[in-house]
Amino acid sequence: ARRRLRGTLPGWDTVVAAAADHGCTPDGLLLAAYARALSPGLGDVFAVPVVRWPDGTDAARPAELTALSWVSVTAEACPLLDLARRYDAVLAEDRAADARRGLTALRRSRRTGPALPVVYTSLFDLDAYPLPDGVTAADWVTSTPGVALDCVAVQEGGVLEYAWDALPDALPPDWLEDAFDRFAADLAGLSALARTPADDPGLPPARWNDTARPFPADLPVQLLVEDQARIRPAEVALRWSGGALSFAELELRANRLAWTLRDAGVGRGDVVGVSLRRGPDMVVAVLGILKAGGAYLPVLPSLPRDRAAVMLDDAAAGCLVADASCGWAATMPGVRQVGLDAVLSRPHPREATAPEPVNDVDDLAYVIFTSGSTGRPKGVGVTHRPMLNLFEWARRTFGFGPGDLGLCVTSLGFDLSVFDIFGLLGLGAGLYIADEEEQRDPRLLLRVLRTEPVTFWNSAPTTLAHLAPEFGGPADLPGGDSLRLVFLSGDYTPLWLPGRMREAFPDATLVSLGGATEATVWSNYFVVDRVDPAWRSIPYGRPIDNSRYYVLDERRRPVPVGTEGDLYIAGDCLAAGYYRQPELTAERFVTGDFPGLPGPPETRLYATGDRARHGPDGLLHFLGRRDGQVKLRGYRVELPEIEHRLRGHPGVADAVVLLRKGSGGEDRLVAYVLPDGEPPAVEDVRAHVAAALPDYMVPGVVGFVTEWPATANGKLDRDALPWPVHGPGAAPAPAPSAAPVAEPVAAPVAA
Repeated sequence: ARRRLRGTLPGWDTVVAAAADHGCTPDGLLLAAYARALSPGLGDVFAVPVVRWPDGTDAARPAELTALSWVSVTAEACPLLDLARRYDAVLAEDRAADARRGLTALRRSRRTGPALPVVYTSLFDLDAYPLPDGVTAADWVTSTPGVALDCVAVQEGGVLEYAWDALPDALPPDWLEDAFDRFAADLAGLSALARTPADDPGLPPARWNDTARPFPADLPVQLLVEDQARIRPAEVALRWSGGALSFAELELRANRLAWTLRDAGVGRGDVVGVSLRRGPDMVVAVLGILKAGGAYLPVLPSLPRDRAAVMLDDAAAGCLVADASCGWAATMPGVRQVGLDAVLSRPHPREATAPEPVNDVDDLAYVIFTSGSTGRPKGVGVTHRPMLNLFEWARRTFGFGPGDLGLCVTSLGFDLSVFDIFGLLGLGAGLYIADEEEQRDPRLLLRVLRTEPVTFWNSAPTTLAHLAPEFGGPADLPGGDSLRLVFLSGDYTPLWLPGRMREAFPDATLVSLGGATEATVWSNYFVVDRVDPAWRSIPYGRPIDNSRYYVLDERRRPVPVGTEGDLYIAGDCLAAGYYRQPELTAERFVTGDFPGLPGPPETRLYATGDRARHGPDGLLHFLGRRDGQVKLRGYRVELPEIEHRLRGHPGVADAVVLLRKGSGGEDRLVAYVLPDGEPPAVEDVRAHVAAALPDYMVPGVVGFVTEWPATANGKLDRDALPWPVHGPGAAPAPAPSAAPVAEPVAAPVAA
């Protein structure tokens, strides 16, 4: 049976007047509040039909003539005012074009994601259409066939009456009341709109960083996995090509290692190295180290011994958990080796119970080394607290839980694995661990997607792009229709990839994420519903819960909206710093008072070294590294600007531009092009660039590649792109007249 949930909001006329001052309409506000209430639980990207009253509606028959629009709803945590303005723009465009032929098809083309049985019916103004004298409105309810939820509202005499007419059985269990409460809370908050100053047209408003949310931060992260072992001991926690481990079995093996480490003297905050072959034991190892009270330090077995020695020494790791794949493990002076194979081969007398935790949420959980500008790696130390914040945001925003299975394709040395292991397992989900052969072979990885019930993919864009040529269509995925979320981070996502992924996995939502290892895996995100042809790159997005982003000038003052500046991160996402490197920590994690920043008072900011700008809707746009600028012949050149122009050529799928040293020591711009089909002619590519950019920005060398090389972490490996370029067809080509360059152009096809 259909059920009605209802509420009222006095003082609505004041809200309407304030909305106009803030540049939005009452319908925009109501529709934005409705969308924000729907997303948690109904889906990550979907379309909502909007029933509108066209201009000129007969006052005697106000509901007989309607028009239809569609708006996209995503899991993006867009502030209410900004979302209202976005929806107002859509509705205004549709109203202006109501009489055009073919408009229905145009509006339908806007829809992204599945069409769910939810509808928004535009606000009806009873003040404009008063009832005749002596007539009062009776109780009524909407009952549109095929619609499980309709949001309706009327305004009369300064009061808003709103209602949801719902079929509870057609909606997720226990979802309806919580969603309606979210809707009502957003509407109640509108009473403050009249007291809220209108946005400064130049500076970012504080609401763009209004991300504060409570999250559980009372226990270290290993206890999340222990809880799941108690709740669902027999359910599968880990899968791999050779078998599976239940939560109970994982718990037992991790306890066995934890007690062994405790016996060896490992305690609170001690750093323990991990060097293991890919497989389930790498999860056992990091979980066991945290259970012992320590923090884990990934040191890949494939690393040169000298670099591994630097990492272990810099982190003061007194212990190394290793297996036979690590050839240098026994050669590290002062580092005790714990052979994991031997530990797991024999029971420990106390393994039935986990050690009592000696660490808390502000103790170190892991140290991950990243490349340093001096050539010496630097270890980023992360505590349990920001991990807990990240996991709660992921659960709340994307509904991770026991029904999910992630596919782990990254190494322990890439912090995406932190979420794969502790985030997924701690939320009751399972994890399939791709072995080294699967990790290297796109066909084998795709076979895992086709045969295992994987719901979640998490990697750098390059890793997924390597699979794209093998995708096929949905019909080729008999077991792979379970994929619902694709997280891509760590590098630019090619603009062609979201569409290609959606063709192969139509039910999957792509989420682009960013941040830094220094800000705990991810601290911002953007749900990709469609790719705007005007984009140079996918927007960086918005900060996650309890994270804040600032675009500042050289004096750390906010720059105007739309202006490029230096990107800083603040909030509960931040790492403790660079482990045992206080000078470097003080240089990059700046402290003090920053009174000019919009939002809550800040005392600590991480200087990312990136450049960014805010769009008028609050979305961040990433503009590359500060060192993405190069100096060429006296000119300062933005390499991403050249790459963007190259991608606009019809024969170019993607491009990377680098500054290389020629044989005579001269600087040369080199464009590496991934063609869309047959490689275009080099002279056409250069002429395309020269038509829009000055001559000093036209690449002197163009090389074609068949795929992008990747690092061990799955990121684009720019250093592995060939130089000098050689190959069949390499030959000098005349420079276009718009860009006279007296140097040969190579056009190789790299294997």
